[in-house]
Amino acid sequence: MSPALRMSLFFAAIFGVVGVYLPFWPVWLAGRGLEPAEIGLVTGASMFVRGLSTPLIGSLSDRARDRRRVMAGGAAVGLAAMLLFHVADGFVAILLTAIVLTLGHGALTPLADNLAMLLAKARQFDYGRVRALGSIAFVIASVGAGWVLAGRGSETVLVLMTAAVALNLLAVLLLPAAPPAPPSDRRGEVGPLLRQPAILWLLAAVTLIQGSHAVYYGFGTLEWRRLGIPDDAIGLLWGAGVLGEIVLFWRGQSVLKRLDPVALMVLSGAAGVLRWTLTPVATWLPALVAVQLLHALTFAACHLGMMMVLARAVPVSHSATAQGLMTAMSGAIGFSAVMAASGWLYAAFGAQAYWFMAVLAAGGIFAVLMVKRRWNGEVLKLT
Repeated sequence: MSPALRMSLFFAAIFGVVGVYLPFWPVWLAGRGLEPAEIGLVTGASMFVRGLSTPLIGSLSDRARDRRRVMAGGAAVGLAAMLLFHVADGFVAILLTAIVLTLGHGALTPLADNLAMLLAKARQFDYGRVRALGSIAFVIASVGAGWVLAGRGSETVLVLMTAAVALNLLAVLLLPAAPPAPPSDRRGEVGPLLRQPAILWLLAAVTLIQGSHAVYYGFGTLEWRRLGIPDDAIGLLWGAGVLGEIVLFWRGQSVLKRLDPVALMVLSGAAGVLRWTLTPVATWLPALVAVQLLHALTFAACHLGMMMVLARAVPVSHSATAQGLMTAMSGAIGFSAVMAASGWLYAAFGAQAYWFMAVLAAGGIFAVLMVKRRWNGEVLKLT
């Protein structure tokens, strides 16, 4: 199989896990007796641990001769954690097991993103189209899980998650090797990256824009259930959000010919302000579908823009470290704080908690504009 196809299959496997996890993991947590604030803490703690571990694992991958061994080890730990969930009982046990899952599985997506981007540059294939298969798998998994869960108990979520993580471990074995990197005495160091203002502003921008999804990720399904929307329709809503994402990834090269990566991220922040302002008042199912389609911009445009900035600005010797650092902030440390707060916000304000997320997206626009001021479009000199 070609490297592009092998990467596509891995993305399909890992986003199959996410397709079950994001919509329905809170349902399993609630089924085990956790309150909204505890669900927020479990999810937030997992994100925080991901923030601490991902840069270290990314640095280890930059230093390793074969990063696939690092990824295989993480996938094995993730499967062990899923098996532990079957016997975990109570808030503390679930929290600790969730941390183990994060330590193993949390860095796999950014490492795969980095590997795909390096291979795309070396083999001249389209990163967006390779990544799109992951989004397609997310839709299939979320819609399929919604159908499977209809009329069944919340423990079915755990069964689906365990099977998906097992498939992900198998998919690691198909990964192609990374292209060789130029020699560097400072390979994988975080310090030189953190001394670059453009990288710091990019961290802030991605953290704010992606962090604005916290209420949606943590409590979107629970809120839709409260409105009386059945599980199969909820799966379709999550799928509709990713449908637009697939289109954007598939047409990513064409979009980037018209918009530079920074402009694409500004558009993402503006779409976030619009999406989170409309979500609390969109209770009619067709209106919810329309709002969900904005996910193409709020998530995919931000992710694609970030990946393009990293590919153009960061030397290969620090690429996995930069990817891990970005994921640590945007998908972990900063996001965990927002996710933990989202439990309290949802408990206090209900659906109106989304309006706080619109404010975060607006802050992300400002941070992106600062990236534009600090970066001239060339590779950064990490001296």
